[in-house]
Amino acid sequence: IKISKHAVSSITNKQTKLTQKISDKVIVDSKDDYKMVTVLPQEKTIGLKQAASFTGVSTRTKGEPPIANQKQTAMRIKTKSASNGYPFVSIIEKANGKYEAVAYVY
Repeated sequence: IKISKHAVSSITNKQTKLTQKISDKVIVDSKDDYKMVTVLPQEKTIGLKQAASFTGVSTRTKGEPPIANQKQTAMRIKTKSASNGYPFVSIIEKANGKYEAVAYVY
């Protein structure tokens, strides 16, 4: 079984008693912490608990390239996740211009 590195803070080798730090615990508690929210692909969420799921319409700005629209949508989702206290989110783009985002916690 593989587990996401985001779900593990450190690993201790029982034989050598060495502890190796894997990742810092991310705490988000306000909308301003949106930069600390991590967007993960679905396969990297193993070991994290699914907290919430929300859907919406992807940003479409006339004259903007698709990558700029994706970044705008991701920022909106990260802001929403941060305001609810979720440090991780996975975004699934739908074909009809909509998205589904799943928020995860430790």
